[in-house]
Amino acid sequence: MESNKDEALKCLTIARKAMESGDYSKAVRFTEKSIRLFPTAQGEQLLSIVQKKNAEPRKATASPTTSATTPKTHKAPEPVQERKYTTEQVRAVKTILACNKDYYKILSVDKNATDNQIKKAYRKQALQFHPDKNSAPGADEAFKLVAKAFDILSDSNKRAIHDEGGDADGSRGRSSAASYHQQQYAYNRRSADDVSPEDLFNMFFGGGMRNSFGPNMRAQQQQQRFRQQQQQQRYRQQYTRQQTRNGEDDLAASLSQMMPLILIAILAIFAVLFSFESEPLYTFRPSPPNTNLRTTRANDINYYVNPKVFDTTVKNNMHKFSRTERQIEKDWLGELRLNCQSEQRHRANLLNQADGVLFGIVGRNEKAYKKAENMKMTHCEELRRLAPKIRG
Repeated sequence: MESNKDEALKCLTIARKAMESGDYSKAVRFTEKSIRLFPTAQGEQLLSIVQKKNAEPRKATASPTTSATTPKTHKAPEPVQERKYTTEQVRAVKTILACNKDYYKILSVDKNATDNQIKKAYRKQALQFHPDKNSAPGADEAFKLVAKAFDILSDSNKRAIHDEGGDADGSRGRSSAASYHQQQYAYNRRSADDVSPEDLFNMFFGGGMRNSFGPNMRAQQQQQRFRQQQQQQRYRQQYTRQQTRNGEDDLAASLSQMMPLILIAILAIFAVLFSFESEPLYTFRPSPPNTNLRTTRANDINYYVNPKVFDTTVKNNMHKFSRTERQIEKDWLGELRLNCQSEQRHRANLLNQADGVLFGIVGRNEKAYKKAENMKMTHCEELRRLAPKIRG
């Protein structure tokens, strides 16, 4: 796909550097990944060269004639020079390791942070804890935690699971059709599931610590930001086309798969129509005859009931009353999720409108962009507060 060409060329660059340094297995891995993203003639040629070098046996460095004539001398091992580190680096590593799985705290960002803010925070923390720059004990683990935090918070599905108190790593398999397309978009955008923390760092900074610090660092970062803005624009267009195409292709299959659910829904509708209780037992807004305000005992959630029905069928039975209030809290949590998603979409639309017409550079409305970033997410905040307390 044409939109993956830049990412494929970047993988080829990393593969060439790995081959020059003698790491042929890494060179093979990134060359194959480049061909998967966008097949090119130079990628096929490089793959054949690297595979041949990787298959060659390592040559002995010492000649047999020399070893036969020269007596062996045992040299004392040279002392390993320990790398120095500062107390500030040790303190920073301990702070990161103490965060455990609080990924917002690891990147030092707010829970309402945007994608750009998360990327900036990752760049800062990755540079601070990269093993080539920080040799304090535990710096390698801290560097891996920073990469893990970016992987979770930059994926909307994993971030939502993390915000609700779940395990984002163990929840990959249970996703709806809509979240599946979102995961596919996240993969096309970053391809981070099969990239190690070091490779992720190289993709951000153009490969290796040596290339990240030097007289041309500022120019390289400016070029990288421009390329990322171009890629983001292409990924938005690609995601829109993919959603449209998937919606058309999967319509017939979805209908056939949904047929049993449709039949169950029809039976449920008939059951409701012929049941004695034609009115809902409770609502979250006053709607006659549900006009009597009540509050759940566990989490103080307001709901409205018809006292004539509620008192006779639920209130006098403590077991049924507790079960009903638990169901009320679960239903309220589901309504908060829908409203939170609506708020997130609204903020994303406002950010896109204010982002400008040419890769966010020309015509950007900074005032509107800041206002959209600081928009208050009432339902999302309430969802984060109640989600750990209420388990569906």
